[in-house]
Amino acid sequence: MLRDTRVIGDAGVFLVGAELALLGWPAALTSTGTARTDLLAEVGEGHWPAAIQVKIKSARSRDFQLKNIVEPAAPLANEWVILVALSDDRQHRVYVVPRDVAVATVKALNLAYENPSRVMLREEEFMAYAGDWDLLRRPASEAPWRVREWVDAYRHEMTWP
Repeated sequence: MLRDTRVIGDAGVFLVGAELALLGWPAALTSTGTARTDLLAEVGEGHWPAAIQVKIKSARSRDFQLKNIVEPAAPLANEWVILVALSDDRQHRVYVVPRDVAVATVKALNLAYENPSRVMLREEEFMAYAGDWDLLRRPASEAPWRVREWVDAYRHEMTWP
């Protein structure tokens, strides 16, 4: 399996781009260094413009590293975080998460562990979004919030996106 982190990151972005294309939704890679967005796509029946940030975890890693998922989506923006868990058997797992849900989960983790130096979350935190490409058929602001109970418990201590 891949070991170079840049190649692993590229693999995840290409996997997401390929899946979007197979769904009939055009996607384009952004330039290196584009903050928060790896792919720009037109998704759903309305061909909504969508900004997609892809986060990858290799088969050897237990957790997704999400330290830079801290800013919620801009008002009326259609922003998503798609998590890709690579697998040696090529049965890769994908989680299609509205950006604000990812931000709330990271904020809850920061509160739970008093701002840890590394923000690492397991796949279980996003299981409710496993393979749910259909969520992209509507704007992210209309997507259901499927946060885990422990995340919701910190809701009163944070600005909820």
